[in-house]
Amino acid sequence: MVFDDESQREAVEARLVARALAEPEFRRWLESDPRAAIEQEIGSPLPEGMDICVMRESASQLYLVLPAGE
Repeated sequence: MVFDDESQREAVEARLVARALAEPEFRRWLESDPRAAIEQEIGSPLPEGMDICVMRESASQLYLVLPAGE
């Protein structure tokens, strides 16, 4: 598992979003190569085979992410 608990994951996601909003170049990198951008941000590799999807919301779109089912 990449994150020990949900609060750690939420903290990393918040940090990624804040940096993407503050740094347009990082945002472009996160959108074009999310694995590399996230690995650099967290300082460790993500598991092989883990799919990463970065989506940009708009005024007419809302994304709801559900946790993995058991």
